[in-house]
Amino acid sequence: MPPADRQQEPYRSCLAEALRYLARRMHSRAEMQARLARRHAPSVVEATLAHLERRGYLDDARFALARAQAALERHHGRRRAMADLLRCGVSRDVAERAVGEVYAQADTPSVARQLALKHAPRLRKLDPQVARRRLAGMLQRRGFDYDAIKPVIDEVLGHGNEDAL
Repeated sequence: MPPADRQQEPYRSCLAEALRYLARRMHSRAEMQARLARRHAPSVVEATLAHLERRGYLDDARFALARAQAALERHHGRRRAMADLLRCGVSRDVAERAVGEVYAQADTPSVARQLALKHAPRLRKLDPQVARRRLAGMLQRRGFDYDAIKPVIDEVLGHGNEDAL
């Protein structure tokens, strides 16, 4: 093996590993950096990430949009989608832009209503206050704001004791 090829071997190995990861699913830059840093030198990882970004294989904005869209399809609210993107290492401004774009087109109260209607039959036998609290908690954990939760609960379970929320 010529000397130039030997110097390129760590880079090629790192690039091959990165492409294997990207073949499975999209990754944020931070996720990819963390995975590659386990087995490769920092300079090699940085060169690989720069190459992937230049080629368009690694793009945090595109990743954030896809991840936010997937969160919406799984009936998650804005806050949960935002938390997920931040956990993946996407910068706050990129995450806010992606979540804003995806959720601006969505009918968030309708999504919350669908989810509440799906869970409501399980709560019918419970005390109304308990049912309201549990449904509110479930919607809150899914990332919906109180402004979306209260009208949905009133509609799905009827007007009950608002103190239960």
